[in-house]
Amino acid sequence: MSSAAKTVTLRRLEIIAFPPAFILLLAHGIASERAFPALGLLPLAASSVLGLFVLNRDAVAAIGSPIQALSESNIFWADCLLAVFHLSFLVPSWILLTDSMRWEESLIVLGTYCTVFMMFDLGVHLYIILPQAMHFLVSRSCDCPHCRSVTKTGYFSSTVSEYTPLSDGDEPEITIHTAYTSPVRHIPGPWHTLLTHLPLRYHILTGRRMYYIHALHASYGLVVRISPHEVAVADPAGFTAIHRIGGGFLKAPWYEESNAPDGGEPSIFAMRDPRKHAMRRKLLGSVFTKASLRKDWEGVVREKVEMVVGKIRGEAEGGGCSDVLKWFTMMATDVVAHLCFGESFKMLEMGEKNDYMKMLELISVQNITRYELPWLHIIRAHLPFLKSSKDLVDAQAVLDSYGKRALESLRQNSGRGRTLFATLLDALDADKTDDGKKNADTNKKLTEEMVQRESRSMIIGGSDTTSITLAYLVWAVVKRPDLRVKLEEEVARLSPNFDDDALEKLPLLNAVIMETLRLYGAVPGQLSRSVPAGGATLGGYFVPGGVTVETQAYTLHRDPEVWPDPLRFDETRFRDQSKLTPNQKLFFSPWGAGSRICLGVELARMELRLAVTMLFRECRGLMVAPGMTDEMMEMENFFMISPVGHKCEVTLP
Repeated sequence: MSSAAKTVTLRRLEIIAFPPAFILLLAHGIASERAFPALGLLPLAASSVLGLFVLNRDAVAAIGSPIQALSESNIFWADCLLAVFHLSFLVPSWILLTDSMRWEESLIVLGTYCTVFMMFDLGVHLYIILPQAMHFLVSRSCDCPHCRSVTKTGYFSSTVSEYTPLSDGDEPEITIHTAYTSPVRHIPGPWHTLLTHLPLRYHILTGRRMYYIHALHASYGLVVRISPHEVAVADPAGFTAIHRIGGGFLKAPWYEESNAPDGGEPSIFAMRDPRKHAMRRKLLGSVFTKASLRKDWEGVVREKVEMVVGKIRGEAEGGGCSDVLKWFTMMATDVVAHLCFGESFKMLEMGEKNDYMKMLELISVQNITRYELPWLHIIRAHLPFLKSSKDLVDAQAVLDSYGKRALESLRQNSGRGRTLFATLLDALDADKTDDGKKNADTNKKLTEEMVQRESRSMIIGGSDTTSITLAYLVWAVVKRPDLRVKLEEEVARLSPNFDDDALEKLPLLNAVIMETLRLYGAVPGQLSRSVPAGGATLGGYFVPGGVTVETQAYTLHRDPEVWPDPLRFDETRFRDQSKLTPNQKLFFSPWGAGSRICLGVELARMELRLAVTMLFRECRGLMVAPGMTDEMMEMENFFMISPVGHKCEVTLP
């Protein structure tokens, strides 16, 4: 029997042994009224769960990313931790059982039998980890054909050969051996990033990812290893290479896996295939040109802006408080919903989010959780009675129902030609009336599900991003009365019938917006890309093909070599944009970079210009509300940023 087959058998025996161990340990705990060895159930249960996950890696792969959840290095460290876990329960159990003065003979015998199960599990974990550790020590410096073969085929697999190595073709499987022989090991970074992604995962789940990566750059340089298969780059030449149009660096698998975890066509935001992305962008792009937006949508945007400024002024007057983050979120959502579906969500009128938006936010959080914590999704999927499971099912039903109604309404709308999805719907309806004939280019085929997914993506991308930027802009301006007065005076000089074209020419207004985007752009975190086959040299380091590389605007926008006094809000940096240095122009990337730059950038700019102008024309003297602190406005980072206090309140005298 091969070593891998023996490992499979031993893990199965761990699982089979748990029920009798549970009965014996529970009986001993009740009879003796003592914690040990009954608490040995904890490591036994943990070993059984690990065994179930490892033996069902295909099932895990169907639900979450196997690379992230059950990589060989993670399994190795889990076995190490469980060995220590078992030993920490075995030692006190043995010590207590040797004290015959405290125990009846029958309880000592029963307790001894109970520890046999823990000793068996300890032996299994040691059997798995010791050969791996020994092989690593022996072959670390060896370059013989055997060791190269072992590295290639995945020696350290914890299951049978058909499960090794688990790789989706884009992110290479990292083992203990390859961690010390892969070219990635020569890239600077913390030692633990050679072995595991868990510290990175921790900072993702606690909303501190961008700070963590920024700190690594400060410690290790412009190119830094952040996990066994991820490298962060803040080097100008590296940034250019990664985001150059046609450079071959495709979006990382994370985008599609989090956007469309159940399969199907992802939205334009998440598409990895450059050809499909170009075709979809061509379909949607005509609506988002500056000329088209000003012709068809400036009136709609202005109407929503006037409404939201009225709401803010009504609450803030006379010393009241108004949460601009809340109101700007509703405004931006109503704008993008109107643009997508031809009708507003009317959230501004209601003063609260509608069911569609609430369910969309829930689904978005669940999709990210499914990718980052696939084991939690597995548990929830198998326990449908949990409230979170029911909420998820209800959310999907609400989205599907609303999407279908909106599409039918849009088809019947005579003004359909002005909406974002007019072209998509025309293409969809053309496919449906094709009498079953196959489209000459199957990639152009659309389904209602694709159209609905695009709408969800656009609403998420066009609501929180704009509102977050506006909230931080207001915060930055009202904290500096001198700047606020100058901005009020500039916008007050406009004629009553000003338009967006006039606003684009205001130097201070646009400088304030640009500086806000530098410090508080809504998506300052990672732009992840996969290195093309053959690898690439970035910042002087060779990075092999398939490794994920990323840049983040948070670091690029705070580089003291590029931006003097980078943490200070200084709108004068952008008063004369002709004086920006080449690296400042290169690094300024609040909308993304390359061919994947934000599709709705011109809409966002229009909303920012109109909202800031209207607010500081109609609400002169705006101040920070009592109780608001700098700490409440610190940024948390869950892909997008948001204030940790989840509000930004202002007041009027």
